[in-house]
Amino acid sequence: MEANGERPPWVTVSPCSPATKTYWSQWKRLYILDGILVRRFYFLDATQFYPQVVLPHVFRPDIMRQMHEGQLHIQSQATQDTTSPMGTVRVGAPMECVALDIMGPLNKTERNNRYVLVI
Repeated sequence: MEANGERPPWVTVSPCSPATKTYWSQWKRLYILDGILVRRFYFLDATQFYPQVVLPHVFRPDIMRQMHEGQLHIQSQATQDTTSPMGTVRVGAPMECVALDIMGPLNKTERNNRYVLVI
């Protein structure tokens, strides 16, 4: 991406992984910020966005563990103040794009859990 900033042709990307194809389809929304790959995540009005870090696969298990153990707290003003209608995301293969959310607070369970990770 940094080499020349141009999107490669589809013929170059088509034999690649589903993740690579997803990045290719989102090329205009991706940029490098302080050496980190970031995606513009647009609000419904499509005029405002917030930066969303594209987390490398190697870090995902550790982040998921930290979220599961309650060591990582992510809070977003957008998810607290608004509800958005469901939308359609075009993908090229099953599990190519997965969404997640945190639902709660709910009634406490026997193990004092109040939140559910929804995938």
